[in-house]
Amino acid sequence: MKTLLLAGTMLCAGVVAAAAQELALKTGVEECVQSNLNSGSPIAQCMEDAMSNCASLEAGSTDQLGCYLRAKDEWGERIKVLLDDLSDKTENFREIARIEARYSVSRNLMECGRQLELMIVGREATNSDQLDSTICESRAVGVSYIELLFASGRVTRP
Repeated sequence: MKTLLLAGTMLCAGVVAAAAQELALKTGVEECVQSNLNSGSPIAQCMEDAMSNCASLEAGSTDQLGCYLRAKDEWGERIKVLLDDLSDKTENFREIARIEARYSVSRNLMECGRQLELMIVGREATNSDQLDSTICESRAVGVSYIELLFASGRVTRP
Protein backbone atom coordinates (compact mmCIF):
# COMPACT_ATOMS: atom_id res chain seq x y z
CA MET A 1 0.00 0.00 0.00
CA LYS A 2 2.83 2.40 0.82
CA THR A 3 4.25 1.84 -2.66
CA LEU A 4 0.90 2.61 -4.25
CA LEU A 5 0.44 5.75 -2.17
CA LEU A 6 3.96 6.88 -3.04
CA ALA A 7 3.28 6.23 -6.71
CA GLY A 8 -0.01 8.11 -6.37
CA THR A 9 1.78 11.04 -4.78
CA MET A 10 4.33 11.10 -7.60
CA LEU A 11 1.52 10.85 -10.17
CA CYS A 12 -0.27 13.74 -8.48
CA ALA A 13 2.86 15.87 -8.56
CA GLY A 14 3.20 15.17 -12.27
CA VAL A 15 -0.44 15.94 -12.91
CA VAL A 16 -0.15 19.28 -11.15
CA ALA A 17 2.99 20.19 -13.06
CA ALA A 18 1.47 19.19 -16.38
CA ALA A 19 -2.00 20.64 -15.81
CA ALA A 20 -2.95 24.06 -17.05
CA GLN A 21 -2.28 26.53 -14.26
CA GLU A 22 -5.67 28.18 -14.44
CA LEU A 23 -7.41 28.76 -11.15
CA ALA A 24 -9.36 25.83 -9.83
CA LEU A 25 -11.48 27.92 -7.45
CA LYS A 26 -14.03 30.54 -8.32
CA THR A 27 -14.09 33.83 -6.44
CA GLY A 28 -16.87 35.16 -4.23
CA VAL A 29 -16.78 32.56 -1.46
CA GLU A 30 -16.87 35.13 1.33
CA GLU A 31 -19.87 36.90 -0.20
CA CYS A 32 -21.63 33.59 -0.80
CA VAL A 33 -21.09 32.46 2.80
CA GLN A 34 -22.48 35.74 4.17
CA SER A 35 -25.43 35.67 1.77
CA ASN A 36 -26.26 32.05 2.60
CA LEU A 37 -26.00 32.77 6.31
CA ASN A 38 -28.41 35.67 5.93
CA SER A 39 -30.88 33.61 3.90
CA GLY A 40 -30.57 30.42 5.94
CA SER A 41 -29.12 28.46 3.02
CA PRO A 42 -26.35 25.88 3.50
CA ILE A 43 -22.92 27.49 3.49
CA ALA A 44 -21.30 24.23 2.33
CA GLN A 45 -22.83 24.95 -1.06
CA CYS A 46 -20.50 27.96 -1.35
CA MET A 47 -17.49 25.67 -1.12
CA GLU A 48 -18.92 23.28 -3.69
CA ASP A 49 -19.77 26.19 -6.00
CA ALA A 50 -16.21 27.48 -5.66
CA MET A 51 -14.89 24.07 -6.78
CA SER A 52 -17.44 23.57 -9.55
CA ASN A 53 -14.72 24.02 -12.20
CA CYS A 54 -13.19 20.77 -10.95
CA ALA A 55 -16.50 18.94 -10.65
CA SER A 56 -17.34 19.83 -14.25
CA LEU A 57 -14.25 18.06 -15.64
CA GLU A 58 -14.41 14.47 -16.88
CA ALA A 59 -15.02 12.30 -13.82
CA GLY A 60 -11.91 10.43 -12.76
CA SER A 61 -9.65 12.10 -15.30
CA THR A 62 -6.14 13.30 -14.54
CA ASP A 63 -7.40 16.81 -15.34
CA GLN A 64 -10.00 16.49 -12.61
CA LEU A 65 -7.45 15.13 -10.15
CA GLY A 66 -5.07 17.97 -10.97
CA CYS A 67 -7.85 20.52 -10.58
CA TYR A 68 -8.73 19.27 -7.09
CA LEU A 69 -5.05 19.30 -6.13
CA ARG A 70 -4.82 22.93 -7.29
CA ALA A 71 -8.07 23.73 -5.43
CA LYS A 72 -6.56 22.36 -2.21
CA ASP A 73 -3.49 24.55 -2.72
CA GLU A 74 -5.64 27.58 -3.56
CA TRP A 75 -7.72 27.13 -0.39
CA GLY A 76 -4.42 27.05 1.51
CA GLU A 77 -3.29 30.25 -0.20
CA ARG A 78 -6.60 31.91 0.68
CA ILE A 79 -6.04 30.93 4.32
CA LYS A 80 -2.57 32.52 4.22
CA VAL A 81 -3.93 35.71 2.64
CA LEU A 82 -6.71 35.94 5.21
CA LEU A 83 -4.26 35.40 8.07
CA ASP A 84 -2.00 38.11 6.63
CA ASP A 85 -5.01 40.42 6.37
CA LEU A 86 -5.63 40.44 10.13
CA SER A 87 -3.40 43.47 10.69
CA ASP A 88 -6.27 45.32 12.36
CA LYS A 89 -6.41 42.64 15.09
CA THR A 90 -4.17 42.32 18.14
CA GLU A 91 -0.99 40.25 17.95
CA ASN A 92 -2.53 37.69 20.33
CA PHE A 93 -5.61 37.40 18.12
CA ARG A 94 -3.43 36.91 15.02
CA GLU A 95 -1.33 34.24 16.74
CA ILE A 96 -4.41 32.39 17.98
CA ALA A 97 -5.92 32.57 14.47
CA ARG A 98 -2.73 31.08 12.96
CA ILE A 99 -2.73 28.25 15.52
CA GLU A 100 -6.43 27.53 15.04
CA ALA A 101 -6.08 27.55 11.25
CA ARG A 102 -3.10 25.18 11.33
CA TYR A 103 -4.86 22.70 13.59
CA SER A 104 -8.13 23.00 11.69
CA VAL A 105 -6.40 22.04 8.45
CA SER A 106 -4.47 19.22 10.18
CA ARG A 107 -7.62 17.84 11.83
CA ASN A 108 -9.63 17.94 8.63
CA LEU A 109 -6.86 16.35 6.53
CA MET A 110 -6.36 13.65 9.15
CA GLU A 111 -10.03 12.74 8.77
CA CYS A 112 -9.49 12.32 5.02
CA GLY A 113 -6.57 10.01 5.72
CA ARG A 114 -8.65 7.98 8.14
CA GLN A 115 -11.46 7.66 5.60
CA LEU A 116 -9.03 6.49 2.91
CA GLU A 117 -7.44 3.92 5.19
CA LEU A 118 -10.83 2.53 6.21
CA MET A 119 -11.97 2.47 2.58
CA ILE A 120 -9.06 0.29 1.46
CA VAL A 121 -8.89 -2.18 4.33
CA GLY A 122 -8.07 -5.56 2.81
CA ARG A 123 -7.27 -4.26 -0.67
CA GLU A 124 -4.94 -1.99 -2.58
CA ALA A 125 -5.90 1.63 -3.19
CA THR A 126 -7.22 2.41 -6.66
CA ASN A 127 -7.09 5.57 -8.79
CA SER A 128 -10.70 6.18 -7.80
CA ASP A 129 -9.71 6.02 -4.13
CA GLN A 130 -6.93 8.55 -4.82
CA LEU A 131 -9.40 10.92 -6.49
CA ASP A 132 -11.89 10.55 -3.62
CA SER A 133 -9.13 11.25 -1.12
CA THR A 134 -7.95 14.30 -3.08
CA ILE A 135 -11.49 15.69 -3.25
CA CYS A 136 -11.82 15.12 0.51
CA GLU A 137 -8.55 16.95 1.12
CA SER A 138 -9.62 19.88 -1.05
CA ARG A 139 -12.89 20.13 0.86
CA ALA A 140 -11.03 19.77 4.16
CA VAL A 141 -8.88 22.82 3.48
CA GLY A 142 -11.95 24.68 2.14
CA VAL A 143 -13.81 24.01 5.38
CA SER A 144 -10.84 25.38 7.32
CA TYR A 145 -10.95 28.53 5.20
CA ILE A 146 -14.65 29.01 5.93
CA GLU A 147 -14.02 28.43 9.65
CA LEU A 148 -11.37 31.16 9.51
CA LEU A 149 -13.83 33.52 7.81
CA PHE A 150 -16.00 33.19 10.94
CA ALA A 151 -13.13 33.40 13.42
CA SER A 152 -11.73 36.52 11.76
CA GLY A 153 -15.09 38.29 11.75
CA ARG A 154 -15.09 38.53 7.93
CA VAL A 155 -18.53 36.88 7.97
CA THR A 156 -20.98 37.17 10.82
CA ARG A 157 -24.10 35.36 11.83
CA PRO A 158 -27.26 37.42 11.41
